[in-house]
Amino acid sequence: MAASAQLARVGNSLNQIARILNSGGQVEYVDEAVARVLRAAARIEEAAVEMARR
Repeated sequence: MAASAQLARVGNSLNQIARILNSGGQVEYVDEAVARVLRAAARIEEAAVEMARR
C-alpha cells in the first residue's frame, strides 16, 4: 500500500530528526517537516473517516 510506505518514510525521517536534536544538533527544516507531517496526518484521518462512512 502506497500510504503505508509513505508513512514509513515519514517515520524514518522524524526519527532521524529526533536523533540529531537529541544529540544536541540543529535541524533547520524541523518546523517545516513537522508541519508537513501534521498536514499529511490530517489528510489521512479525513480519508479514513470518509472511507468509514461508505
